[in-house]
Amino acid sequence: PTAVGISASRRTDIPRYYARWFAERLREGFAEYVPCGPPRRCSRSLAVRDVTHITHWTRWPLPFLPVLETELEIGFPVLWNVTITGLGGTSVEPGIPDTEHAIIAMHALAGLVSPKAVVWRFDPLFLTKHHGPQELLARFEELAEALAGHVDRVAVSFDDPYEQRVRKNLLAWQARTGDTPIELPEDEKVALLRAIEAATRKHDICLTLCSSPELHARTGIPKTGCNR
Repeated sequence: PTAVGISASRRTDIPRYYARWFAERLREGFAEYVPCGPPRRCSRSLAVRDVTHITHWTRWPLPFLPVLETELEIGFPVLWNVTITGLGGTSVEPGIPDTEHAIIAMHALAGLVSPKAVVWRFDPLFLTKHHGPQELLARFEELAEALAGHVDRVAVSFDDPYEQRVRKNLLAWQARTGDTPIELPEDEKVALLRAIEAATRKHDICLTLCSSPELHARTGIPKTGCNR
C-alpha cells in the first residue's frame, strides 16, 4: 500500500543523458532528488516492492535500452513517453536525432516492451511560417505509418510558450532563422486535430489531447497529461 510510481524524469532526459547514473541507482536500490520546495533533498526507495511502476520521459531512448533490460529482469513495470515530432535535426530541434534514427530507436524500444507501454508524444504542435498545418500533417502521417504497431497511443497539444525561458529562446530562434510561429484560429485547430485523428485511426493508434479544454469539448478527443 505504500508503493509509489517513479517518474524518471520530467526535469531532464535521463534515458538520453544519464543511463549509467540510473543503472547505479537501481544497483544501490534508492535515488536522491531535490524537489521544487522543501525539504531540499529527498530519498526514494527503488526496491521493487516499493515501486508500482517506472515512467520514463525522453526524446532518445536508445542509450537506455541496456538499463531497460535490467529493469525488466528485476521486475519493474515500465511506461515510456517518447517525443518524436519529425523536426529532429532541423533549426527547431537541432540537437535531436533526425526522423529516421528516431524511428529506429522507437522500433528497438518496442522490441523490449509492449506497445501498450509506449506513448508517442507528437508534442507540441509547433506551427510556423515554414512549418504550416499541411507540412505538420504530412510529418505526422509519415510518423504514424512508421510507428504503427509499435506504440499504443499518441499525445498532442498546441504550442504554449508559457515559461519565460522558453519565450526568450523562441525569440532568439526567430532572430536566427527568420521563421515565425503562427497561431491558428480555433476552427482551424479543430480541423487540424480532425485530420490528425483520421491518420491515427488508419494506423490503429489512439489520439489523446493535452490541455485545451475548449478543443477537447469540441472534438471529444480524450484528455491526457501535459508534461513533455
